[in-house]
Amino acid sequence: MDTITIEHPYLGRVTGIQKSPSVLQYLGLKYAEIPGRFSEAVLHIPKDPNATRYGPQAPQGADTCAGEFGLIGQVLPIDDVVNTMSESDCLTLNITVPSSTGVKYSDLPVLVWVHGGNFQLGASSWPQYDLAHIVSTSAKLGKPIVGVSVNYRLGILGFLTSTEMTEAGHGGNYGFKDLVTAFGWIQRYIHGFGGNPDNITALGESAGAAAVTTLLWQEEPLFNKLIAMGGSCCLIPPAPLEAHDSIYEKAMSLLGLSEEPFSRQQEILSTMPVEELVKKTFQVVPALPAIDRIFLPKAHGIFCISDPEDLSIPGKTWCKTMILGDSKDDGLVMGLGILAAGRVASIPATFPAHFERSFLSDPEDLALIKQHYQIDANTPSNQAFDTLLQMSSDIGFLAPTHYLAAGFPGPSYVYHFNYRNPWDGMWGGKVSHILDVAVALGNYNLNGLDEHGANTSGEMQDAFINFANGEEPWAPFQEIASGPMRVFGDGKAKMVTALADAQRYPELFDLLENVGWSKWWTAISNYL
Repeated sequence: MDTITIEHPYLGRVTGIQKSPSVLQYLGLKYAEIPGRFSEAVLHIPKDPNATRYGPQAPQGADTCAGEFGLIGQVLPIDDVVNTMSESDCLTLNITVPSSTGVKYSDLPVLVWVHGGNFQLGASSWPQYDLAHIVSTSAKLGKPIVGVSVNYRLGILGFLTSTEMTEAGHGGNYGFKDLVTAFGWIQRYIHGFGGNPDNITALGESAGAAAVTTLLWQEEPLFNKLIAMGGSCCLIPPAPLEAHDSIYEKAMSLLGLSEEPFSRQQEILSTMPVEELVKKTFQVVPALPAIDRIFLPKAHGIFCISDPEDLSIPGKTWCKTMILGDSKDDGLVMGLGILAAGRVASIPATFPAHFERSFLSDPEDLALIKQHYQIDANTPSNQAFDTLLQMSSDIGFLAPTHYLAAGFPGPSYVYHFNYRNPWDGMWGGKVSHILDVAVALGNYNLNGLDEHGANTSGEMQDAFINFANGEEPWAPFQEIASGPMRVFGDGKAKMVTALADAQRYPELFDLLENVGWSKWWTAISNYL
């Protein structure tokens, strides 16, 4: 690819690449330094950067990009840099801008992509997350945008803390704090790339959606608009330090440090080779945000989220509008741990027993749940697994989508994604998790997606581009369960006002009115 250069007022001479005739990219721009393990990142100002290659991803397990291709069902070509990792140099971002002969773009809306991956894996360099296609589409529509994708710390390096670590100045949430620094960098320097720092849309999927919605608890404005796909702050809520104490103890056990005093544990943790640290903890030690009393001062219950008059969440004021959506079978992702542990056969016996304990003081609530989601000792194991995953989709993804939309004081817009996975694989024929963003960003349009999928991609891109440009993507949401809601992937995009017409469980919110969301989702999460 040809290289190109621009003169940035603060960064100097920036060298990037001509990705295509209509798109330029500046890759691997380092936005922050990491002064030490379990330390907060410090804003970095690159000087005359060579931005022609992606930066390394945050430390994580091996071949994680290929693993996500397995979930999507279709691979894309990857560069060797995709599997490169660095603890010290992973905090980079990529900027994608439209290119047109004789046109100098300025003050364009900015779309910032935050990847998912359960806060354990993912990177902005993965080809399914390339923003070139949607930026090119925006220019063709005459509504050009600038795209930015960011890395942040993951796993134990991004989220490990405990009561003692917090007292020692290591309060966790490092990955979230990285994102705050990234948005600050974008606000300062995106104007030199043709973007408008006062017109930023955050776009996240799965854990990325959990991240950007959790950032609404920050006092300082980070973005103006938000798109959350297949996830929310309810999916992976911040945990109290008592819960992090248990996570810390598990990490110390896996690292062989349980018998060491805290000071010695910290000394070893700070010097242990990152490869060993990740190998022993990846996907085994939970990566959770922490209620650290400062960055995230308190738990965000479903009530403050769903009440439009509760303005205790600062972002309800500084974020002006949002899109929220789910996929019909989002809950499939919640079953990966059960599959990996070989627990499917035991579900008919263990799940009813778990729910009996969880609802011991509320037998009437348990009876209601059993009427609608039937799992008992006589249920075939695969059927029980399917029912559990459907419950996870409904309670973990669908319900929070409507609750957050209803509780936002500004205009909100809800979509439901129904396009079925067209490829062979574990999720073939399902409206699977991750597929929504894979379709929306357009990188599969010429890589195996069928005509219907490509049309759905175009419809979603049009809506997201309009939204980033300050236009209504479709009719705004008014009421839980009746929307109105946009349906993508079920033929041509359409508006509906009933859950059944969106292929969602029509009685869900009546059921939740009686049982309560928090108790139910906690019981499901603890079992999974």
